[in-house]
Amino acid sequence: MSNKIISLPSSRRYGITQSMYDKKMQELLQRQHEIANYLETQIKADEVFYITVKSMLELCSKAYEIFESSSMDKKRKLMSFLLSNITIKDASVCYSLKEPFNSLTNLDENSKWWAVVDELRTKYHNEILLFSTQINNFQQQFI
Repeated sequence: MSNKIISLPSSRRYGITQSMYDKKMQELLQRQHEIANYLETQIKADEVFYITVKSMLELCSKAYEIFESSSMDKKRKLMSFLLSNITIKDASVCYSLKEPFNSLTNLDENSKWWAVVDELRTKYHNEILLFSTQINNFQQQFI
């Protein structure tokens, strides 16, 4: 961007007036400001994303202990937070994990966590950013 900002004396040989130069300079500085704001927004979004994924993984790793030590009301909240389509069929409970928790079900001890975080980032980035407030509130209640 800065290499587009040329000096007024060199621009005069191309027939550029002071007002044209000032207008273009203002446009370029405004665009530079917009790009800086956009980058700052993206950096903050990345920070929120990684904090939320970390919180989500902590919640998942402690879900059993949280469930066992909680009151019925908190158990209900935990189940509704993590699960959908809960039914009972032939004396068995059937359910579906809500997104993005369903991405974590195929992990084993040898899985590489960075690959999972990368998948969450690419597939569910916007959902996780929206989800950050919910998981933080939930985490404060249970952990």
